[in-house]
Amino acid sequence: MFTIEPPRVVRIASYSGPALRIHTSVKWRAPWDLCGHDGSSSGTVPRTATVTVVAKLSIEHDHHLAREANNYQSFPDHFFQHWNGYNVMPPLHDPVPVGALCPQFYGYYTPDDPTDGTSRPNYLSPILLLEYCGREIDPDELCIDDKQECASLVFRFHHAGWLHESFAARNILWQQGKPTEWPIQRPYSTKSFRLIDFGRSRKLDNSLTRASEEDTALRLLHLLHHAG
Repeated sequence: MFTIEPPRVVRIASYSGPALRIHTSVKWRAPWDLCGHDGSSSGTVPRTATVTVVAKLSIEHDHHLAREANNYQSFPDHFFQHWNGYNVMPPLHDPVPVGALCPQFYGYYTPDDPTDGTSRPNYLSPILLLEYCGREIDPDELCIDDKQECASLVFRFHHAGWLHESFAARNILWQQGKPTEWPIQRPYSTKSFRLIDFGRSRKLDNSLTRASEEDTALRLLHLLHHAG
């Protein structure tokens, strides 16, 4: 018995152009494999890192926190992953570093009993637990490379099909170094940037709203002459 399926279009992306082959002696390692320098130690050394977290609360009858938690759980995995390397993010023309786009999401916690076990109708806020990512940027103090990296965050956000709806300098954070780096090395490393505050964010459904938000980003970061 044969089943005839409807026709479908298969698109295969290919690259033609210059290529550079890099030979390395570093081999791929599974998460459960130990490094060579751990061979003399006793037991498995877990791959852990100490991070600082932020507990975000809400006021009563404000639904932005719950919406933000839902958005975090709907974001694609690559928003949270620490990539290495550079990419070109249109409408920018220069390559920018590609790291995590938003803070790590550690859960959304709601009280079992909103009255805290008493008869008093006191409001107990849910808790949105996130990675601490530093302090807000000052666009006037950033170099051109840092400005383009900040703008690339909202462009990547749009490219993945999302609209921020609250883009401002206060919603881009920076810190020295990256959480994946050894703490001693971070003060001598480059800045890392994250986009935050997704309580109003929604799925992108209109190219005009996307263009408006991208124009806001370019104006805020003084990059109008670097895109187009």
